[in-house]
Amino acid sequence: MKVSIVVPLYNSERYIYQTIDSLLNQTLSDFELIIVNDCSNDQSLYIVHEFMDKRIKIVNQDINRGCSSSRNLGISIAQGEYIAFADSDDLYEKSWLESSIDFLEKKESIQGVCSWINIIDKDNNNIGSWTPPTNFDEIKTNILFESVFANPTFVGRSSFVKTIYFDENLKFCEDLCVYLNSILSGAKIVNIPNFNCNYRVNDDGLTESSKKNTILLTDVRQSIYESSFRKTELVNVEFYNKEMHQLVVEGSKLSYEQYKDLVNYISCFYGNCNKKYFDEKSINKKISNLITYVYIRTDFSLTSGLYHFFDSFYLDCYNIKNKLKKVLRLIF
Repeated sequence: MKVSIVVPLYNSERYIYQTIDSLLNQTLSDFELIIVNDCSNDQSLYIVHEFMDKRIKIVNQDINRGCSSSRNLGISIAQGEYIAFADSDDLYEKSWLESSIDFLEKKESIQGVCSWINIIDKDNNNIGSWTPPTNFDEIKTNILFESVFANPTFVGRSSFVKTIYFDENLKFCEDLCVYLNSILSGAKIVNIPNFNCNYRVNDDGLTESSKKNTILLTDVRQSIYESSFRKTELVNVEFYNKEMHQLVVEGSKLSYEQYKDLVNYISCFYGNCNKKYFDEKSINKKISNLITYVYIRTDFSLTSGLYHFFDSFYLDCYNIKNKLKKVLRLIF
């Protein structure tokens, strides 16, 4: 068997039919579709049973254990040469499996691939897209600060996927933990520039549970980064600062003092990464992008802003002035 597709299922009666229909119509047909039902209490399971397709295998959890447990169970029983992850409310392009596996079979050094995604609302209207980096040097640099993979597009070699484990204690960011640890441990996972998935969000792009647990989500992300950095010498954990890391990724305005601290932190953090593993060009590009982003968010007065614009060592060091000149022209 070529592929095992693992789909966690919990109360997805509104979309599960569309999802399964898009998966059964893949151009690559040699697969098993493992539906792991996590004690759904709506009509989801009934809808799955409507499909008279021998490729569908239904596994029922004895109690509600969460998405990570469902993925781990699906992985453990998967028989395919490759294992893919899909979500129960997304829609998949017909060529998703074929294009992903074709890429992997041409690139034996790569353990897994994800894809770009289109973003759709509850009515299947396209409301945006996400195009994370495809270059591996950029991926392993960027993942130190942000998610770079759309998990419900992942396709990987079974020999690799059978070695990973989704932390069942994590309710958020469990995929970030897997990918970060895998890459820092030497695995090679990349993105292919194909829009293989229509990823569904609700009207404001956040689930209700995520909105209610913003603080918890931030804490989880920080714990993942800190624990991952401690497992490897690729990143010096002494230069990792939770509060600074949070300031980098959040969208609030910054004071000038925060700006200075963040610039120093970003430069020190990436400057102390293992240069034998991280590509220096990618690191400098990431520093440039982050400092530009931080600069734009800083609450300068016009006079002091222009002064620091022409005076900053970091703007010279990372060739950021040209970027900021374009921004300033738009603003002023």
